[in-house]
Amino acid sequence: MTFSLAYASAVSCHVDISELGFRPFEEAIDISSLDFATRQLKAALNNSALVKSHLVVPNQNETFVFGVMIEDKNTGSPAKRTNGAETGMYFFGDQHLDRSPTGSVVAARNALKHAKGELKVGESWTYHSVLTNRHGSEYGFVGKTMRLVETEVIGRNMKGVVVQVSGHAYYSGVNTYIIEKEDLVGQNGFLLEYLDRQGGK
Repeated sequence: MTFSLAYASAVSCHVDISELGFRPFEEAIDISSLDFATRQLKAALNNSALVKSHLVVPNQNETFVFGVMIEDKNTGSPAKRTNGAETGMYFFGDQHLDRSPTGSVVAARNALKHAKGELKVGESWTYHSVLTNRHGSEYGFVGKTMRLVETEVIGRNMKGVVVQVSGHAYYSGVNTYIIEKEDLVGQNGFLLEYLDRQGGK
């Protein structure tokens, strides 16, 4: 399997949908199978000493692959004044699925394209999620590679890019949470799946 790793606030794995054995996103999407595949891939990467040896990021002594971006480079409509488009699904954290094309991972994807010689400084690319792809090119996020940078990470000189991310975002709701001072459970929070049989954390 061929994949790439990139860093933009977190380490993400980028893999083409065909590498996982699935059909393009323009056809029926089997989310449960994609969830299973990305969970297994992320676990394998995070258990690999070879992969961990390449995970060098700023201000962190130890890091891990936070999410898997499945990319379909043949699906998606480019926004105006961009060099092309693609569609992706990003499974991150505890297998959450982002409805948007994702902001930080847009930066990571532009960095990868520049590293591979697919996108030059000053050029832009349109990134869709499977949701925004259904609503036209203007709903995708656009990543524009602005300039090259060099930084020192744990004693090593690393090259990177500054990426400008643009697109549309809208409020989808507002919530208000109230915690009373006597409510110890509410103050500390809890996850039922982490409670042991004795009721501890």
